[in-house]
Amino acid sequence: MRLSLRLALPFFGVAIAVTALGTAGASWIVRRTFDAGLEQEGRQLGGIGEGALADEARPLNDAAAVMAFVDGPIRHRLAAWNKVPLDAAGIVRRETGAVVSWTGDTADPADLAGLRNAATGSPVLLRGEKGLLIAGMAPDRNRRDIVVAARRLGVPFAASLSRLVKAGVVLSASGQSISDLEGVNQQTAIPVSHELETPGGETVKLTVFLPGEGLLAARRRALALTLAGGLALLAAGAAFYLYMLMRVTRPLRDLISATDRIAGGDHAAALPADAPAELGDLVRKFNAMGTALRDAQERLVRSAKLSSVGALVAGISHELNNPLSILLSHAEYQETQVPPGAPGRAELGVVLEQGRRMQKILADLRGLVRPGDEPRQPVDLNAVARETLALVRHDATKASVDCEILLTPGELVVSASPDAVRQIVLNLALNALQAMPGGGRLAVSTGLSSVTGKRLARLSVADTGTGIAPEHLPRVTEPFFSTKPGRMGLGLAICDDLARRHGGTISIESVHGRGTIVTFEVPV
Repeated sequence: MRLSLRLALPFFGVAIAVTALGTAGASWIVRRTFDAGLEQEGRQLGGIGEGALADEARPLNDAAAVMAFVDGPIRHRLAAWNKVPLDAAGIVRRETGAVVSWTGDTADPADLAGLRNAATGSPVLLRGEKGLLIAGMAPDRNRRDIVVAARRLGVPFAASLSRLVKAGVVLSASGQSISDLEGVNQQTAIPVSHELETPGGETVKLTVFLPGEGLLAARRRALALTLAGGLALLAAGAAFYLYMLMRVTRPLRDLISATDRIAGGDHAAALPADAPAELGDLVRKFNAMGTALRDAQERLVRSAKLSSVGALVAGISHELNNPLSILLSHAEYQETQVPPGAPGRAELGVVLEQGRRMQKILADLRGLVRPGDEPRQPVDLNAVARETLALVRHDATKASVDCEILLTPGELVVSASPDAVRQIVLNLALNALQAMPGGGRLAVSTGLSSVTGKRLARLSVADTGTGIAPEHLPRVTEPFFSTKPGRMGLGLAICDDLARRHGGTISIESVHGRGTIVTFEVPV
C-alpha cells in the first residue's frame, strides 16, 4: 500500500469517528433539550391543572364546612346543600379512615381511608364508580370525623381546562378517563403528562396534547442543522487532512526524486525547505548532504587531477629539468660571448626566452603538487603585500597600470609558510596585470573579517581589467582550465590549493568587462 494511503486512512478514520460522535452527541443534545422543554412544559401545564382542580374544589370545601353543622342523616345534608350540585357526600372517621356514612356515587374505599392523612382545604381526587370525583373536606362538629362533599369530573371540566391551556386534555385513572379531543390531530399532537395522586396512592395522569406540527418541524430543523454541521465538519476535516497529507507526501516524493538524481550523479539537486516540522529539518539535512557530496566530489576530482599532475611532474622533472638547466646555462654563456647585433644573437635570445618559459612551467607544476608540510611561521600579510607590489611595479609601469595599496594599521600576522603566501599574492598580482593589457588600476588591500566567530585575515587584489565571463567563473580554479592562449591554467589552481592547505580560501568576484577582485582569506 502506498504511503499516502497508509497516512490517509487513519486520518480519515479519525475524522469520520470524531464527526460521527460529534453529530450523534449534538443530536442527543437537541433531543434532550427538546424533551427537557417538554418536561418543563408538562410541569407548567400540571400546575395549571392543579390550579383548575383547586378552583373546582373550593366551593366543595365550603359545602363540606356547611354540611358539618347540619343535623340529620347525611342524605338530608346532601339535599340541604342545593347551591352546589353534589354527586357524593359522606362522613369518614378521622382516626381510622372508616366510612361512617356515605351517599351518592360510591368512592373507592382506599381513597376514602386515605382521607385521614389528607389536608383539609386542599383539592382531593377520588376514584368513583362513575369516574373521577373532586372532593372538598371539613372537620365535623365532634372533631372526630371528616365531612366530604364531592362532584364528578366530567367532560365539561376537561373542556374548560382544554380552553384554558389551548390544547386537548385527558384526565385518567384506573383505566377511566375524561376527555374532549375534538379538533385535536392525535397523530401529530405531542402528549405532555403530569401525575397527580389520590388519597389511596393511585396515580392520576393529566395529559395535555400539544399541537405538534410546529414543535416537530422545529425539532426536524434542529436535527437537520446538526446533521449539516456534522457533514460540513467532516468535509472540513477531510480537506484539512488532505492538505496535511499533501504537505507530508509531496516533500517525501520530492526527496525520493532528488535522491534518484543524486544517485545518477546530479549532486546539485536541492529541495525547497518549506516542508512542515520534522520533514523540513529532513529536507534541510538532505540539501546539506547534497552540498557536502558535491564538495566531496569536487575534491575527489581535484585530487585525481592533482595526482595525475604529480605523476606527470615526477616524470617531467626527472627527464627534463637537468637537461634543460644544462642547455640554459650553455645558452647564457653563449649570450655573454656574442655581442648585441651580431649574427645569431637574436636567435640565441629566443632560445633563452623559451627555455626560461619551460622552467616556469615546470615550477608551476611542482608548486601544484608540493606537499603541504612546509614549516609554518608568523607571516605579516602587510609586509607581503608591500614586497609583492614592489616586485610588480616595474611591469605595471610598462603596462600603464597604476598601483594602489591599502593596508590595515599595524601588522596583520598569520601562521603560514612564507613562500606559499608570497607565491599566492604574487600570482594574483601577475594575473591582475595580465588582465589589463590596455592599462588600468591595480589595488592591493588587507583587513580583518569574521565568519561564524572565527577571525580571518584578508588580502585582496583588485583590477579594472577585462573581467571573467560568468560561465567561466565557477571553473577558474580548476587545474588546466584557462581562457588565455598558451597558458596551462595552473596559476589560480595552485593558489587555491595552497590556501586550502593553510585552512583558508580563495574567493573571486568579477564583472565581465569591468574588473575582478580576488580575495585570499586565512585564519589569524
